[in-house]
Amino acid sequence: MKNLFAVFAAAITLSANSFAIYAPGWERPILTAEDMEIVSATQAFEHAERVDLTLTKRDGQKQPTGMIVSVVFPESSKPVVKKLTITDISMDRCGTTTYIANLAKKAGKAGMEARYSVVLEDHSFRRCKDIKPARWEASIREGYGWCGTFDATMTLQGEPNPVFTIQSR
Repeated sequence: MKNLFAVFAAAITLSANSFAIYAPGWERPILTAEDMEIVSATQAFEHAERVDLTLTKRDGQKQPTGMIVSVVFPESSKPVVKKLTITDISMDRCGTTTYIANLAKKAGKAGMEARYSVVLEDHSFRRCKDIKPARWEASIREGYGWCGTFDATMTLQGEPNPVFTIQSR
């Protein structure tokens, strides 16, 4: 009986320290660039004070699957947070990976839904000799309707850092 108790206690202790959680629906943050430099901004983004961009990956996937954009404005104490889904990933001949993410479409009046998109260029594994200003360059666009004439736009650059979370496998 004492041996069974010792085995049980050891199993609990080892499993508590293994830090292995696998949650197939979880968008795990993998890289984040906090307080990105705002290179240019128009319309609603003109007064943004701080922008954080996080790349996420759903457990079980090989490529990133989402982005989280957090924008702080001076008139609000809470950041405006948008969770986006990556719709396209491509790599150029120099090794720059481009991620395109969009806000999920909601049912509503055709043509009048909100648009929010991010194009992120990740130069972390770039092989060409030309120098980029930062490892991440991003452009954000927000608007409503069809034409996009009065869309708010923002261009950012920053340095991503890994996010340490409980790993799966």
